[in-house]
Amino acid sequence: MDSTLTPHTESESVFEIKSSATSETQSVQIQSNSEDYLKDTRAAEKGELIFVLLSSNDDIKHRVVVSFPNTYEEALDKAIQSFKAHQPENTIDNTKLCRQVKTSKSEDVIWADICPPDWAFLIQPGQQVALLALNPIKAPSEDPDFVRGYVKISFGLNYGFGTVWTSTKPMRRFQLPVIGRPRSYEEANAFIHSRINWPFKARFHRLRRLFHLKKKAIQDPRFTRARSMFGETVRPRYFKFTAVDHWIPFPDAAYTDDAEWRKFVPRPGETLGFMSQ
Repeated sequence: MDSTLTPHTESESVFEIKSSATSETQSVQIQSNSEDYLKDTRAAEKGELIFVLLSSNDDIKHRVVVSFPNTYEEALDKAIQSFKAHQPENTIDNTKLCRQVKTSKSEDVIWADICPPDWAFLIQPGQQVALLALNPIKAPSEDPDFVRGYVKISFGLNYGFGTVWTSTKPMRRFQLPVIGRPRSYEEANAFIHSRINWPFKARFHRLRRLFHLKKKAIQDPRFTRARSMFGETVRPRYFKFTAVDHWIPFPDAAYTDDAEWRKFVPRPGETLGFMSQ
């Protein structure tokens, strides 16, 4: 009697174990499906958000409608992916999200940055949010008509009675103070820096021979500043010469705009003046 019941009991136990495992699996699946359903329901309740891509004059040129994102980070990622075909260079590091606000005085509408932690408070379904460049990348400007060559360089010392410029006449062969004709302010700094950036002990002799200065002049504090003028606090200023005793300062725009610099930089063979100010 017992031997006939034992197989039945084991089979029944196995069935109960399988049933229990199946029940747990179904429970997990139901729970997972419920969570997905709740997420979809919440997204549907939150509504939609409109991403816009602006043109250079702030006109809207592209729109994309997406389900409402929960966070600023999620929204930024969605916006980047949405406009990937139009701006493939965009990343989370070089873009930001902005919304439209009215200025208090003129009532003009402008695009203002969105504070990421305040996303849920500031942005509501149906609003338009713009994807903008965080730091617009300035592509190096090219000018095929720019004439290369060499320009003479002269260093200016500003005394109380006026500015004294160093000579551009060669003292010895191959010692003419010249640099390549620079296409930009940064390139001019690099060229001149390479000419005078010698080891400290040799720099005095280098400058004396290059600019034909006397020992007393080389110790002038204004000239001493020139040795470190390529640091963070002191930036050189440039001048255009028609003659050594007649100089014209570069306009401010030339220091930030390469095209303006090239309009003003001396032609090959002329003199470029620089001064530590």
